[in-house]
Amino acid sequence: MSKEAKSMVVIKKEKKVFRNFIILIGIVLIILAIKYAICNATVVKIIGFWIAGIIFLSLSYRLTTGADQPTFCHAFAPLKWKNSIILWMMSFFLNILISFFPMTWIGAIYKKSNKLEWLWVEEVWVIPLFIFLCYALFSTGLSLLSKSIIAIYVLVEVFGIAMKEIVISLQKCSDVKGEFIPVRNRLRWILMTMLNIIQIIFCFALLFLCNGQSFSPEIKKPLASLYQSILTLTTLGYGDIKPINDIGQIIVCCELIFFVLFVTIKLPIATSLIRVKKI
Repeated sequence: MSKEAKSMVVIKKEKKVFRNFIILIGIVLIILAIKYAICNATVVKIIGFWIAGIIFLSLSYRLTTGADQPTFCHAFAPLKWKNSIILWMMSFFLNILISFFPMTWIGAIYKKSNKLEWLWVEEVWVIPLFIFLCYALFSTGLSLLSKSIIAIYVLVEVFGIAMKEIVISLQKCSDVKGEFIPVRNRLRWILMTMLNIIQIIFCFALLFLCNGQSFSPEIKKPLASLYQSILTLTTLGYGDIKPINDIGQIIVCCELIFFVLFVTIKLPIATSLIRVKKI
C-alpha cells in the first residue's frame, strides 16, 4: 500500500472517530434535556439542550456524507415545484418539523455508513419513549409542565413520522403503477401503527390530566384521563366528562384531528397490508 493510500485510511479513521465523538455529544445533550424535563427544570433549559443535541447530530451527518455529497438528508421531502403550492408548503414545514427528531439524523447517519439496520435503531428510540410516556402519566414526581412538554413532543413526533411516511414516500417512491409507500416488513408496520395510536391515547391522557380543571367533573386521576382519552379518540363520547372552557375544547379537537389522521388514513393503509387466503 502506498503512502498516499495509508494516509487516506488514517484520515478516514480519524474522521470516523471524530464523527462518533460528535454523535456521542449530541446524544448526551438529548439525554440531558430529558433529564431536565424529569427534574422539572425551566423550559428554556430543556429546549436549549435539545436544540444543541440536534445541531451536533446534524453536524455528524454532514461528516458522514462528506463535502462532495449533498447534505440534505434522504429523510426529508424534496423541495421541488410540482405545480402545487399546498404540496410545496407541506414539504417545507414537514422538513422543519422532522429536523428536530433525533432519529431523523441518527437513522440517516447509519444508513449512509451502512453500519446499522434502521428498523431496530428506530425501535430503540420508540419503545423506551413509550415506556417513559407511561411513567409520566402515572408518576407523581413530575410537574404538570414537564408532563405537558413530554406529551406535546411525542405527539409532534408521531405526527411528523406519520406525515413523513405518507407525504415523503409518495413523492420519492413510484413505479409504472404510480406512487407507493415502501414497507420492508408488513407485520412490523402494522404493529408500529398500533403503537402510535396507543402513544396518542397516552399523550392526550397526560394533557387531560394536566388540564383536569378544564373538564366537568374535574379529571384528577390518571385512569380517569386515560378513560377520557380513549373515549375521545374512538369518538364514543358518553358525556359523563365534558370540556367546560376553551383549553378543554382545544385538547379534544386536537385529539379528533389525530383520529382522522391515524384511524381513517394510516390504520386503513396498515390493514390493507394484511392478505387473506382461503385454505
